[in-house]
Amino acid sequence: MILLSKLVGSYQETVIFVADYMQIQFDDAILTIFGYPSVSKELNKVISQDSVDYYKTLISNNGHYVIGIDQQKDSRKILYDNKTVITISMILETVHPEVYMLQFSNNEWDVE
Repeated sequence: MILLSKLVGSYQETVIFVADYMQIQFDDAILTIFGYPSVSKELNKVISQDSVDYYKTLISNNGHYVIGIDQQKDSRKILYDNKTVITISMILETVHPEVYMLQFSNNEWDVE
C-alpha cells in the first residue's frame, strides 16, 4: 500500500499553483506535484492545462473529499466525490527526479 492511499477520506482545503509545480493542501496532508497533472471531470474528458477550466476544476475541488486512489505502474489517480480525477504521470518527463511528495501532519511522508 502506498502512502498516497491514506488520502482517501481527506478533503481538499486549497490548491496553490507555482511556476513548475503545484501543492494541494488536504485537511491532514500536503501533496506537492512536480509538474502539472492531467485533470478530468466526468466521462473522462481531459481538461487542457492551457485552459482556464483546468485551474477552475482544481480549485473547485476545495471542500471535496478524496474517495479513491488508483495506482498503476505509470500513473497515480486521485478520485474525488465531485467526479474530478487528477492523474499524476509516473513517467519522468520533467527535470525533477521526483514526481510528487506527500507529507502528513504526523510527519509521515513519501516521495515518488
